[in-house]
Amino acid sequence: MGNMDNWHLMLPVGSSPQAVLNCIFTFITYYSIPRKVVLFPSPLTYQIAVKVARVIRKINPEIGVETHQIEEANINSASAKISEKILDAKKIGLRVAVDVTPGRKTMSLAAYRAAQQAGADLTLYLHLTCPEYQGEVYPNIPKHCIKYLEIGGQHEA
Repeated sequence: MGNMDNWHLMLPVGSSPQAVLNCIFTFITYYSIPRKVVLFPSPLTYQIAVKVARVIRKINPEIGVETHQIEEANINSASAKISEKILDAKKIGLRVAVDVTPGRKTMSLAAYRAAQQAGADLTLYLHLTCPEYQGEVYPNIPKHCIKYLEIGGQHEA
């Protein structure tokens, strides 16, 4: 894998570990190996975040992993917690990418709002255009079936 960059990649954690991991692999492919992955599960999806963290540490032990629980149905408090983590990373000079793809709807809305309000460098959405690959892991999905969209942020190309 390539060099680590000064990115923190932040993601809500929904009910599919593959969705979270696919977003991380896609970020690495298109941008960089993040210095840290910050996961935001709800109490219901916390165990999925634990599994994802374990896989990340096996793939590359140099990638830091943090997990912060959010309340799935409370967009305001979830957004505030995610915003706080974005601002913390930016204060120390890191770039922040927020991928809204893998969260449940309210979690993704909170992540999107936080990314916009706190000034994330990138807000991303991984669009799977071939539904037959739903649930597959990134290396098994043909490139023409993936659209990695920048849906917001202050990123300079």
